[in-house]
Amino acid sequence: MSKHAWMTARGVVALFLVLMHGFAAAALNLTVVASPDPAKPGEMLSVEITVSNPDAAPHTNLVLQMVVPAEVSWFYDEQVTGGGDCPYTSCEAGELVTWNLGTLAPGAGVTVSLPPRVLSGGSAPLDGTIISFDAKVLENAVTVATATAGVEVQSAPVLDLALDEDMDPVSPGGQVRYTLTYGNRSAASVSNARLRFPLPAGATLVASSGGTLVGDEVQWDLGTLVAGESGRRQ
Repeated sequence: MSKHAWMTARGVVALFLVLMHGFAAAALNLTVVASPDPAKPGEMLSVEITVSNPDAAPHTNLVLQMVVPAEVSWFYDEQVTGGGDCPYTSCEAGELVTWNLGTLAPGAGVTVSLPPRVLSGGSAPLDGTIISFDAKVLENAVTVATATAGVEVQSAPVLDLALDEDMDPVSPGGQVRYTLTYGNRSAASVSNARLRFPLPAGATLVASSGGTLVGDEVQWDLGTLVAGESGRRQ
């Protein structure tokens, strides 16, 4: 075989391997967002889980699961959106919340939520405890995606943060504006403050109010927040 023919054959093989690698790399996207963070003992949390299919083919026989953390109190499974179900009528610590998602079409996504409350009183987690919300997606009983969100427990949070959106639901190709409102409730200044917002699965950044896209997060360096200072970013 001539050198030119060998180089051509090697290029074809390399191209084939790249195509095969690209085909195998396609997978489901899974994100978990928990707020507020930090949270006080006894405070209600909002946990949202989003599964999306970026592939050109459907994914079938999908099941989403999340473990109820030990640091939250039980809640009724009827409070779980998207058809989530627990082994009994209530969702207890250590139990699995399960969603039978079935088939997810190309480009489609689904968001579900649950409303756990941080334990209080004598059972309250210590300040600094990270409550971990661990989710996974199974396809044909095989785990294909995992994601985690953490919330820190603080009895008297120094900073406040709220997140609001101007449209829910939003159609494919549509735009949604997220507003992040923050504040320093303490009597002292807080230095080196940074605001971070992970982009939801399936979303791309159009514009932000002074933020910088770092990986899949929009970040704002707020600098020093004096006592009582608040602000808003979109």
